Amino acid sequence: MRCGQTPSATARELAPSYRRRVSQRPTARALRRGLLAFLACFSLGFVEPSGWEKARFGMSAEEFLRAYPRARSLEPEPSAAAGPLLRRFELSGQKVGPLRDCQLQFHFTGQPSKLFRIEGRCANAPEEVSRYLVATYGEPTRTAGNVVLWSGKSAEVNFNPRGGAFSINDIALSRSFIGSLMGALRQVPLAATPQSTPVATPAP
Repeated sequence: MRCGQTPSATARELAPSYRRRVSQRPTARALRRGLLAFLACFSLGFVEPSGWEKARFGMSAEEFLRAYPRARSLEPEPSAAAGPLLRRFELSGQKVGPLRDCQLQFHFTGQPSKLFRIEGRCANAPEEVSRYLVATYGEPTRTAGNVVLWSGKSAEVNFNPRGGAFSINDIALSRSFIGSLMGALRQVPLAATPQSTPVATPAP
């Protein structure tokens, strides 16, 4: 029916059923509940990182150095025969999102080496770092003492609100590093406890 035309009999007959359908439409409260359920289903939650830019978790130190040849080693070159427990490299003056003048450390472990941890400290105030982390990874999942954490199935982000430092960790590789570290510590011999010299009792 065009605008201004008199309704036909068919339209008049359909009108009651149309009114019944209108009366059966969901209420505002039901619509709100449905919207909340929809948002909950499609909420992204913690967006787990897999590294930073070209530095991806699990890559070797050699692959990292090819991607970042200006990275500076923080310890002497390890022996190729004995797999290093920890190798660290540093990049200074980096930009992480809106954060400026960031100092980043990249931690590798194992033989062959694998990237498992990235630490960052930027010139921005801790509040700015916190806003960037929330905008990037979503709301924190928990806190532990003075540390704010984003925890997922394969990655974790830690943030210290006092100093503004943060770290991005691969959970499985970090656990492997801790296990290797504990094993190495168990192999360190304990220092011998000095025995006391008995004092002779003077004869009566």
